[in-house]
Amino acid sequence: MALTHAGWAVRLRLPRWDDHVAERFEQAGIEAVQPPGRFRATPLEVTLTMLDEAEAPATYRVARALRGWTVLLPRDFVSSGPR
Repeated sequence: MALTHAGWAVRLRLPRWDDHVAERFEQAGIEAVQPPGRFRATPLEVTLTMLDEAEAPATYRVARALRGWTVLLPRDFVSSGPR
């Protein structure tokens, strides 16, 4: 029997990308798929993956990781689904 997916992917709008957000994701066990390689001061969309098996825990984990760095609104979560 093959495993069809392992975890959850979230597509998220961010106001910028810097070392701080990368560190926060790493500490929370969140992996960015093809993250920018350097500082980016313009808004961007990034795909994040994590081991959570449902949308609610995954979006909560992302929001908690970014608490104090930026404010996330529901519309910032572009899409979400099994990876």
